[in-house]
Amino acid sequence: MVVPIAYSAASAADLEAIQINKFKRGGLAIGLRNSHRIADRITISTFINAWATTFREGGISDQVPRPRFYCSFLFPQRDLRLNLPPAPKVHSKIVTKVFVINKEAIDNLKSKICGGSDSGVKYHPSRLKVVTTLVWKALIGSAKAQRGHLRASSLLQIMTLRGKVSMPLPENACGNMYKPFISRFNTYDKNNKLELTVIVSLLRDAKRKAISD
Repeated sequence: MVVPIAYSAASAADLEAIQINKFKRGGLAIGLRNSHRIADRITISTFINAWATTFREGGISDQVPRPRFYCSFLFPQRDLRLNLPPAPKVHSKIVTKVFVINKEAIDNLKSKICGGSDSGVKYHPSRLKVVTTLVWKALIGSAKAQRGHLRASSLLQIMTLRGKVSMPLPENACGNMYKPFISRFNTYDKNNKLELTVIVSLLRDAKRKAISD
């Protein structure tokens, strides 16, 4: 059962909002909304696990991870604004569709990307990268069908910095440790063909550069 959680009592200035819904026949649902000013998703997961452990242990326990807020010392604040195009105007008519891609379909995509010796892909992409490649390829192909020619395209992604930086970061490190990065499909590059192997390589190269930076 999906329980709708309303956040009407929370304002945009709230750093953390927690709502508890109690049901007449027993049970409850707890909803959380946090501001990205203070935490990323891994930080929130750490908070929820610590909260549950404290409740289960009946008070403060050595098993509860103590949050460590020292991200600003590791990553001093800089101007990291991206030059993104303006957001498109949203029309009143919005269509939502759900596409289910099962494990067999993803494995089939992987075999197409890594199957041939001339594929150019020397590594095994993750399931997320494979599905992202398929969706981006479809969007570029859709734009080509509408315009009659290939157009340049950019894809914005977010990656966590945990496990990808040289210094070790403990699991209880709290803050916003993520980095946006952009993959670009340029029409002036003759090597950029509308193929799965090319698209997945663009995603890989952009992420590697972001990690190196």
